[in-house]
Amino acid sequence: PYHYIYRHNNKPKEERPKWWFSMTVITLSFIAWFALFSLTALLPSYLNPGLSPIVILIIGVIAGVAKYFFKRHYNVQSTYAPAS
Repeated sequence: PYHYIYRHNNKPKEERPKWWFSMTVITLSFIAWFALFSLTALLPSYLNPGLSPIVILIIGVIAGVAKYFFKRHYNVQSTYAPAS
């Protein structure tokens, strides 16, 4: 998947982003993701309810069925393989 985001593979080294810039973006993105993920635990229970296992199971089954029909309708062969 990273192949589709990073578009500098065939460019000369001078035209690619500097390594320190790439590492800074990756590090800041990770810190932001970690902070957001951690702060969700501090939400009050009415904003972040705990669901019963049966509700979670039903949501999972609905998501799986939706994924199956989406892949069939749009003829998606693989999520990770490049489009040919």
